Amino acid sequence: MDSRHEIAQLQTTINQKAPLTYMRSYGELKDFYQDKFGQKGWIGGLAQAITGSDARSGKEYLAARRSIERYEKGQFATMKKYTPELPRVGKQLPPTGRSLPGGQFTIEVKGEQSDSKGGTRPRSFKATFQGSEALGFANNPSYRAILKKLGYPTDVIDMMEAGEYELTISSVA
Repeated sequence: MDSRHEIAQLQTTINQKAPLTYMRSYGELKDFYQDKFGQKGWIGGLAQAITGSDARSGKEYLAARRSIERYEKGQFATMKKYTPELPRVGKQLPPTGRSLPGGQFTIEVKGEQSDSKGGTRPRSFKATFQGSEALGFANNPSYRAILKKLGYPTDVIDMMEAGEYELTISSVA
């Protein structure tokens, strides 16, 4: 249990149930670029990200830079032209967290578990994570955490991870 494939399967399910969130607003992006480039360089960094240009002399870059400068000075009431680009820029940056619809999610794991007679038997179990526990699990998923949530003793979990009572995961939903 916990092979790379099985963890990837678990992570894919978590990403569906608790999707990553990204910066979307001008204020969030401004703060990020100020932290990254400082008071003098942030406008250029944001203008480059909005236009997707590495050139600091291109027409699009200069237009975006002027718009940001004018908005910051209060000359523009909105960043109307560039506002639709902000979520795209945010998705290129590290995620800010996860969305947790309903404040919880349930993970169902199905597979085959070896038995003492040398055969296997089907296994299925569900665990529901709520609130901060759900966010913690989503950010660091493991089958061990699921088994702990279900009340399995640590020594049994250790044996499962060591290969005894081996569980081969077939699906995670």
